[in-house]
Amino acid sequence: MAEAPSGGNEPHHVGLSADGQSAIPDEFVTLPDGGFLVTMMGSATGGSPGRVARLNPDFTLQGEYPIDPPIEPPLNPHGIAVDFKRRRMVTGDYLLPASTLKPTNGPVLRTTFRVWDLDSMEIISTYDAGPVEAAGFMDARILGDTGVAILGSGEGIVYGVNITNPAEVKIVHYVSNVTNHCMFAPFAKGTRILAAVFGLDLIQLLDTSNPWSLKVLKEIYLPTGSGPHYIKLSLDERLAVVSTYFLDEDPAKGVVHAGGSRMVYFFDIDEGGNDVVPHPAVPFVDFKAAGFANGNYRCEGWRPHGMAFKQV
Repeated sequence: MAEAPSGGNEPHHVGLSADGQSAIPDEFVTLPDGGFLVTMMGSATGGSPGRVARLNPDFTLQGEYPIDPPIEPPLNPHGIAVDFKRRRMVTGDYLLPASTLKPTNGPVLRTTFRVWDLDSMEIISTYDAGPVEAAGFMDARILGDTGVAILGSGEGIVYGVNITNPAEVKIVHYVSNVTNHCMFAPFAKGTRILAAVFGLDLIQLLDTSNPWSLKVLKEIYLPTGSGPHYIKLSLDERLAVVSTYFLDEDPAKGVVHAGGSRMVYFFDIDEGGNDVVPHPAVPFVDFKAAGFANGNYRCEGWRPHGMAFKQV
């Protein structure tokens, strides 16, 4: 954990522990004991293999897994989802972190996702979609109690995998080949999911009643160049929030410049999950105009990325 503010250090995805009192950055899963599983996309030098770390409730490190990681195909996990009932975990490999830093020939995107045994924290299956159908698996989500996980490929293709029979993999949805990436917010019952499609400035509400064939219920396009990234549902599933910032590296050091519009949009979920509409009172907050003074340091032009809801 680092003190904030700290120049050049960008916390990404965020959420709350089981007791609602603490949070951890980048992609994670909250554990029933109050700890976390956290994807460590790269090694200490930004290379491969990455790991999944398990943190205790006091943020001490319990371990990094798998203990003996694969060399090929390279392990660089970003998206993560857990089915505690079936004792399975799914991770999606996104990219080689060091490949975004100069000197570089460009980001190296991964094409694989993995199914794990949760008790042993070992990988039991790896699926390689290949470079034509995959350009980084950023997100992974479990669809309620269906036993199916979905992952977005970065090429607009959404895959479903049967986590108890990982050989069963199917394409369950197609958006467009200019998506860049998709992030998801599933409803608890597993019959609806929201998708934020970065490259199309698009929010989709999808019917997942049949987890092997998703159907579009509603589409909302944000202004051109918005770049919707992280998407989150409130605990009562009546409000959704979308952040429009992904990553904008220092031009002297990195090559990824996907800053988006740096806003947070608010949407009401209506008709029991069958409709999504802009919030009438506060449709968005523009973080480009936000400022915060801390001693001699002033933060301006905030970069909203991860979000979490806390019950009060």
